[in-house]
Amino acid sequence: MINITENKLRVFIVDPSDVWRKILKNIIASAEDMTLAGEVASNQAALLMLDGVDPDIVLLASGVQDEIDLTDVISHLRQIRPGLKILLCVDSACKEKSISAMDSGVFEFITRPYKDIHVLRGIRECYKNVRK
Repeated sequence: MINITENKLRVFIVDPSDVWRKILKNIIASAEDMTLAGEVASNQAALLMLDGVDPDIVLLASGVQDEIDLTDVISHLRQIRPGLKILLCVDSACKEKSISAMDSGVFEFITRPYKDIHVLRGIRECYKNVRK
């Protein structure tokens, strides 16, 4: 459910790259119907912060080198917040990895390099389609 106080989709970013996080933050800031709920550079940090930020959607980078792998972090995110919408961010050369993550409950993926329209459409479609 959209955060009623702001009437905006709250987006949380998990990506180890400062550059990619900044690009995503700028894209989200450009959208009138979205706001940044928070950002972290690791899967482990995402799990620790998730309850405190209450996002509607998590943008999760597939290439995070962390103590917790992608499939496990998706499972843990789902345990902490059942029904949480997750949009996977992948390098265009690594789309195949996203297929197994989608089996874990990820709605869709967006590819790097990011295009504003694809990111915004992906976030909106993820929220719209998963909540049904």
